[in-house]
Amino acid sequence: MIRTVLASAVMFAFAVCVRAEAPSTQPGRFPAGIVLHNQRDQPITPLDLPAGHRAVVLIFITTDCPICNTYAPTIGDLCRAFTSRGIDFYTVYEDPELTPAAARAHHDAYAFPCDGLLDSEQKLAHLAGVSVTPEAFVVAAGGTLVYHGRIDDLFTSIGRKRYAATTHELKDVLGEIAADEPVSVSATPAVGCPIP
Repeated sequence: MIRTVLASAVMFAFAVCVRAEAPSTQPGRFPAGIVLHNQRDQPITPLDLPAGHRAVVLIFITTDCPICNTYAPTIGDLCRAFTSRGIDFYTVYEDPELTPAAARAHHDAYAFPCDGLLDSEQKLAHLAGVSVTPEAFVVAAGGTLVYHGRIDDLFTSIGRKRYAATTHELKDVLGEIAADEPVSVSATPAVGCPIP
């Protein structure tokens, strides 16, 4: 009897873990209509792409993660390179207690050219299955997830990085989308700070 109960508990725990990991390891769909507020406290529906726009990039960040802050110039470069090619960008703040004023201060300090969204209830994080920051999600028109993972391979682990990145997965994926080509890589492991 005890053995049966223990076996059932183990199987339940395994099922819960598999379910919890599914959004971050399996391509899925992101529903339209999710409303978040930006760093100026304005409502934004990031997954509702305007007509003619190819995709939206959600880069999940936290203000106190040094890896996120290191990537700020790269995120800015990607925004400037691809926004004019029909790809929308948002940084998504995952600090549960972050105020719009604090988000605005961080956003301005790191000169992000795209809006920063406050995901204080972690709606998007749970939907995406994000567990670390930074992690990028690229969602095509219609809500289909086409890529998730690292921005590039600059960081090999927490506290360890290369002199320069040798692969640039997010940039490559966005180039393929902008050129109406098939996406060659759909997922990579992200290295970053655990989401609080």
